[in-house]
Amino acid sequence: GERGDWKPLKPATSRWKAKHGWTKILQNTGRLRGSNYPSGGRDYAQILNDVAYAGTHQFGTDTVPQRDFLWVSPKAMDKIGDMVGDFVAEAIK
Repeated sequence: GERGDWKPLKPATSRWKAKHGWTKILQNTGRLRGSNYPSGGRDYAQILNDVAYAGTHQFGTDTVPQRDFLWVSPKAMDKIGDMVGDFVAEAIK
């Protein structure tokens, strides 16, 4: 989901997107969003994305602002924390 706290687009970018019928940040073709592949094992979880510009948007660069498309909501973080706590408790029994 979109958090809504990304840096706004530059006016020229907004005009270009509007001209092409695209109005949402990071949502032109859906390729980036549709290229997330969950993976994991007994003691790890990860999300992979093989789109070349995924890292540019997730982390930002000197010229492109960070617009992270992979994020975890506070509610999900609480659940993950509980799960990690349960895992550690079982591991140290």
